[in-house]
Amino acid sequence: MRYHSLILSLFVLFVGCGQNTSSKSDAMGGANALALDVATDAVVAESAGEERDVETKIIKTGTIRYEVKDLEKSFSSLNKQIQANGGFIQNDHSGNQSNYAYRTIIVRIPSKNFDLLLDSIGKEVAYFDTKTITATDVTEEFIDVEARLKNKKTLENRYLELLGKTQQIAEILEIEKSLSTIREEVESVQGRLNYLKNQVSYSTLTIEIYHSSASGTGITESYPLKMWQAVVSGFNSLSGFILGLLSLWPYLMITAAILVLVRKKVWKRRSKSQIDKEQ
Repeated sequence: MRYHSLILSLFVLFVGCGQNTSSKSDAMGGANALALDVATDAVVAESAGEERDVETKIIKTGTIRYEVKDLEKSFSSLNKQIQANGGFIQNDHSGNQSNYAYRTIIVRIPSKNFDLLLDSIGKEVAYFDTKTITATDVTEEFIDVEARLKNKKTLENRYLELLGKTQQIAEILEIEKSLSTIREEVESVQGRLNYLKNQVSYSTLTIEIYHSSASGTGITESYPLKMWQAVVSGFNSLSGFILGLLSLWPYLMITAAILVLVRKKVWKRRSKSQIDKEQ
């Protein structure tokens, strides 16, 4: 009887230990899941409860185009004005059209000096052919990106804390996978924020200056120059005519051969007629 009681006691103890172990494992998994939920809720609550003064974020861009008397001198003066206002030339392109030469530059200028540069240029320009200024308010996007970045970094730190407390291999792998995804999102959001900061801090101004040629300004050409141009034009016409004849040489040879044959027949007929008359 005592033997059976001992076996029954050992069986109950074994079952109880198994249930305790399973309960501890489930409790650990549940605690980890709960910790992640609490971390996420804490991040959202922290973002929702945060209040601060909002600074307006404006991205300014502009395009101006105007005529100058001398491209090189005007560009030199323009470059000095840009440097005086803390800006720099990001892109420089020049070229020639049929009746004018031009130079187009893209300038990055501190936003606080954007209007100062425009006023400085306007003092040396009679009028602008084109002047377009655009101001885009990105305050809402800026705040949203900052909040998203802060939340993701906070969540990343919570995952790191949880990773240090977890000993289960499956849970460690799951947390590391989540950390990898969060870090990619952090890099993406950080890149967008850096771009917005750069665009807000430095405005972009596209400037095109141009100088019309003689045909575009009504300046008359001298008579000797017109004579020389006429001589050149006549020579070019003659050269074109000769080149055209050379390209027709097969037809010319065939025509010449036909003429020779015709002349021979005509000559034979005349010779025969003279002989008949003499007889």
